[in-house]
Amino acid sequence: MTLEGIEVLGLIERCQGQVRVAGFGQIVGLDYGAVLKMADLLGLNMKIVAALLPFAEAGLLEGMKQLQDQNDRQESHGNA
Repeated sequence: MTLEGIEVLGLIERCQGQVRVAGFGQIVGLDYGAVLKMADLLGLNMKIVAALLPFAEAGLLEGMKQLQDQNDRQESHGNA
């Protein structure tokens, strides 16, 4: 991973609570306004952040989906 990638990963870790939420509490993405403000305050290269942020968001959403699927399977096995 590049230094820039590590910086964006650190940014995402700092902003892990800055998400957009739909009905029933479903996370639908990052709050780009908050994340970009934090990146600016940290002095990160905004062009790099803008290029990598969509990929970080996609990874976050995929991870959340996998966790939800795992929880759903565990619940269905526990209720069977």
